[in-house]
Amino acid sequence: MTDLLYGFTELSYAANARKTQWYHSFSNQPKDEMTTYLAHYHSPAAADVRGTGFFEFDSDARANSKDNLRDARMRMLELYGRDAVSWEIDKVERQKAKTEQLDGQLELDFRPEKKKRRKRKKEYW
Repeated sequence: MTDLLYGFTELSYAANARKTQWYHSFSNQPKDEMTTYLAHYHSPAAADVRGTGFFEFDSDARANSKDNLRDARMRMLELYGRDAVSWEIDKVERQKAKTEQLDGQLELDFRPEKKKRRKRKKEYW
């Protein structure tokens, strides 16, 4: 009986591993490195300690997903302590690279420069 049960669990683990491997094959970014995000927050109108602003945090979850918002909330509580318990996170956006080279792909533009328009002269009769 134990061999049968062990074989069943081994097969279910293998099936789950194939599913996750298949799911991650469609992902755009690698799962082993974390992405830096910016989270914008504000406090409610009746809060004792008022606060608005943004902070950086690292997360391996997709932007604005439940896991990503949980990571943002945990980082906000680490930074600001118990004052931030009532604060709300408005939005989470991916932080852009500081230089173009770090952003992945450089922009090449071979189009000719646009001509500068001259201001039309007013003619008086």
